[in-house]
Amino acid sequence: MHLPIPRLRVLVFASALVIGAPAGVSAKPSASSSAPAPAKIQNIKSYCIDFNWSGRRRFAAPGSWKDSDPAQHVAWYKAMGINVIQTFAVSCNGYAWYKNGFVPEQPGLKHDFLPEMVKLGHQEGMLVMGYYCIGANTKWGKDHPELSYGAPAAYHIPYTDAYLEYLSKSISDAVKKTGMDGFMIDWFWQPKRLSTKGKWLDCEKDLYHQLMKEEFPGEDKLTKQQDLAYSRKAIARGWKAIHKAAKEANPQCIIWITSN
Repeated sequence: MHLPIPRLRVLVFASALVIGAPAGVSAKPSASSSAPAPAKIQNIKSYCIDFNWSGRRRFAAPGSWKDSDPAQHVAWYKAMGINVIQTFAVSCNGYAWYKNGFVPEQPGLKHDFLPEMVKLGHQEGMLVMGYYCIGANTKWGKDHPELSYGAPAAYHIPYTDAYLEYLSKSISDAVKKTGMDGFMIDWFWQPKRLSTKGKWLDCEKDLYHQLMKEEFPGEDKLTKQQDLAYSRKAIARGWKAIHKAAKEANPQCIIWITSN
């Protein structure tokens, strides 16, 4: 079988860290899916055909892989012995892999990719997981330059109120509309601040004040302890927003994370 395959990401586990679901993972499709619930899975065997990248250190342009065929993909995963498909709700370029959603779809998207993957995967007894890159989103960076450290292929987004509102709406919409069993969250880190050579944006200085209840002291006076305390608060707040959006859309929604 020939697939227009981008980079492959191996996610093969004897067991898995899963947040929001017990060991022996199972999840019921949302009401929007008529497919039967997949069988309970004890040992996760997962693979990701990674739509994020088109070259070394370069995110794929919007519309890359737009012709990807869900039937071919599910058949390939089945042949590999996969029982959990890791695919995409929104990739790092900021465009979605399903149609008519809160986030604009990949330009020229041929299939309603994620919902079709869910339907076909469930028919094979597989779980189907979406994906969000929390710390990077090219479209967000370009659309909101005052809220992002540019739009590089690196983590560049501070977790402001505006961004968490966008992220929450995106997650809620995808969980409800696609029937995916859950999603991976990736790059859930503080921004690198590359575009400003370490200087903080005004929006992040405001966020520091909001979370720490004190004025931002300045880059040259910020201690490691203050930076760590702020970072923990920002990430904890982001996690609460992600979890709330997912569980309100589908209480059975699985959330899993990457770590390195």
